[in-house]
Amino acid sequence: MSVLKAKAGLAFTACLTALFLNACNNGKATQICAPEQSPAALRPAATEKTGPITAYWDGSESIAGYIDGANANLHPLADIQRLINDHARDGSTEIVWKRFGEKIAAMPARADPAAAAFYRCGKQADCDNQESRLDDVLAQIADDRSPGLRIIVSDLWLSTSAFKGSTEVAIGGPLRRILSGQNGKDQRSIGVIGIRAPYSGPVYEVPNVGTHRGARERPLFVVLVGTRKEILTAYRSLTRAGSPAFAENRINFTWFGPEPSADWMGDLPDARLTGSAIPAPVFSTPETPVRQVEVSVKDLQAGKAGLTVAVDPKARVLPGAVWEGEPNGFARVWRRASKGCGPGAWEAMPNLSGTWRVNTDDTGKTTATFVLDARAAADLLPGHTYLIGASYTTRTVKPNSDATRWMRDWSVSPDQASAISARNPAFFPALNLAELASILERSTQDQQPEGGRPLATLALVVKTKS
Repeated sequence: MSVLKAKAGLAFTACLTALFLNACNNGKATQICAPEQSPAALRPAATEKTGPITAYWDGSESIAGYIDGANANLHPLADIQRLINDHARDGSTEIVWKRFGEKIAAMPARADPAAAAFYRCGKQADCDNQESRLDDVLAQIADDRSPGLRIIVSDLWLSTSAFKGSTEVAIGGPLRRILSGQNGKDQRSIGVIGIRAPYSGPVYEVPNVGTHRGARERPLFVVLVGTRKEILTAYRSLTRAGSPAFAENRINFTWFGPEPSADWMGDLPDARLTGSAIPAPVFSTPETPVRQVEVSVKDLQAGKAGLTVAVDPKARVLPGAVWEGEPNGFARVWRRASKGCGPGAWEAMPNLSGTWRVNTDDTGKTTATFVLDARAAADLLPGHTYLIGASYTTRTVKPNSDATRWMRDWSVSPDQASAISARNPAFFPALNLAELASILERSTQDQQPEGGRPLATLALVVKTKS
């Protein structure tokens, strides 16, 4: 065998070995092989673990009022049960039903939560309809880290007499554990669907009143706990199935989590290039479409070339997400150090400064612009390939956010309850729902991801010349 053939064989073997990590083209890398900490869209997607749906159904006697108040058009409990089953079937997912009162127990196979007798079980020896230990349900969900969507169906009547300790401790503790994950990983999100549901029957444990009668509507809630994808998919299944109970004028939805927006901006079709900055296919087959440019460092640092990308952060926020807060932005940068996808292919460099410029106009609308110019690119050197990953984020959660306003509007505090009862409104609000909203906001703030919650994320490959 000639030396030339041997070298060709070795080159082919090397290319074949690298096939799944780094495409070959005459020995040159064609894929980015993005490093850790770069935007997630550039890296191989992690396989999302799946598991059964677990549905926790409030079995307290007051829930029977939603059955008695239902009519031929509006029967939310029956619809919720059917739609959860449909959602599980459509996703080929097993579903586990549980009933909770003072204790949490498996729901009997023949139980019918769409019938009033399910809640008015006083003559049965094992009847458990006098309390709703939501704190125990949340604690069980927080402690169970196995994959799968959790669903709670309840009136969320947060009477502190049914908790171990204050609402902040009994409810807030599990909520923080759910949102924080384990060691900052496997963070989950929490979605709250509120339904303006017909009702007929007594409302128990009204502070300074006892039992209130006369409510014709009450809030009914579906709480979703899982990944962002699981929550939004379930929300769409429930609200797009045509149930009148989930009509737009009857429901509200808010969710709390670390990723409030569809932040990935793709290959930046609206990016504006100036001067010697031009499109350049540095990597011919990137794993994800990404904007690639070539630019003269001399022109860039002299203000004669650049790139700008305008962002409307609010436009990327997903429905119902809690996102408002103090704006922030950062831009990480790596320099290509070697060919291939092995360790050390990219060398981490100091973050770029001044890349995000924020403007608020006279109407209060805030826009952000990513700018690669003399100020932002002061440390770039000619003759290199750089990968820039940048995110516009919020570092705080605004208290009493717009996304949770409906929860405050649908709430009654203990000191207001007797006055509300005396007025006998058709729609009787939920006890301490505003406090739950505040706890969720604070818990979301406490579990802030490093760098903040992303509203817009972009990536650039920049090849520099002199």
